[in-house]
Amino acid sequence: MATVNNGDETWSEDQIYSGNAPKKVYLEDLDNDGKDEIVVAIDVSNTSHILRFYMRNANGSYESFRPPYQGSGTFASISFGDVNGDGITDISNVENSNIVRVILNDGAGGALGVIDFPLGQAVSDLQHILVDLNQDGFADLVIWKNDETIPIRKYQNNGGTSISNGGSIKGANSYSRIVEFGDLTNDGIPQLVYLNNNGQLKWKENDGNGNFGNEGIILDQSLGANVGHVAMGDFNSDGSTDIADARASIGTYTQFSFIDEILMLPSTLPPGLVSSNDAEETITENSKQISVYPVPSTGLLYIDFESQLNPETSVLLIDLSGRVLMGTTVNSSRLELNLEHLSGGMYLLQFFEKGDLRHTRKIFID
Repeated sequence: MATVNNGDETWSEDQIYSGNAPKKVYLEDLDNDGKDEIVVAIDVSNTSHILRFYMRNANGSYESFRPPYQGSGTFASISFGDVNGDGITDISNVENSNIVRVILNDGAGGALGVIDFPLGQAVSDLQHILVDLNQDGFADLVIWKNDETIPIRKYQNNGGTSISNGGSIKGANSYSRIVEFGDLTNDGIPQLVYLNNNGQLKWKENDGNGNFGNEGIILDQSLGANVGHVAMGDFNSDGSTDIADARASIGTYTQFSFIDEILMLPSTLPPGLVSSNDAEETITENSKQISVYPVPSTGLLYIDFESQLNPETSVLLIDLSGRVLMGTTVNSSRLELNLEHLSGGMYLLQFFEKGDLRHTRKIFID
């Protein structure tokens, strides 16, 4: 069933498929026309599954975008990405738990052939994502399983013809029920977001070449343990990637933003927040202005509070692992922090009022 937004605050439901119960439904633009096609994954038996592709015509009817694809084994996961570097989104599908098969999409409902990426071992319920980790124009492969036996593993795409095992992003015994990638640092580089076995929703930094190093906590175990799904996008149209999560204990999506903005629950974003990597940044909320400069800092960092603040305002400086490095209560209109003892890199400033987190701001030290 497709529920179509009519653009006038009304919705229309259209049935596009009937038959065996679908396992999953995906939306993806497969012909570069700016409109998403619908991909339906269906288990036919315990030895085969089918992918069906639909497109919506101008008159509102649906037709097949391309012939159905029949895969081996029960459905596990599919993903989308440009595997052969031609600018058209391809489709990857797990075959018999040990092969990721890529359908090379010609953008017109046909196929240019398939590429098989063998994984070397059979893994039931294998999950995977196509993502260009090293920014070379060819989508790489990341696999994982929702238990502690399979680490988050990356495979480098060798020009659309083969893959090379690039090792583990997170090792075994690092349970990962959720794995997603998004541009969290506004530099075009996909960063890893995952839920670990301690119930922490975390992120891990990609250096732009597919190497992963520093990591930090997005939600600690008191909140992250109940997260069942996350989605990323620019929800408040400010140019920065935000994260929405679904929690079993709450039953609704809760939106919060990452680093540049605010980490608040429930999802009420204060208005007027400005994010920038300029030498000076001004944050405005409810007529309160906070200026942070210089960014990057060579040792001294100044924070100007340009209007009267709550007397219980405090500031914490933390590193990307969540470790508190410095904390102080604000008792004047200007705060000076000496950071000369810290190594170069990215850190986070957190602003609190009466113990409630109001802002999270990233800073850089040269």
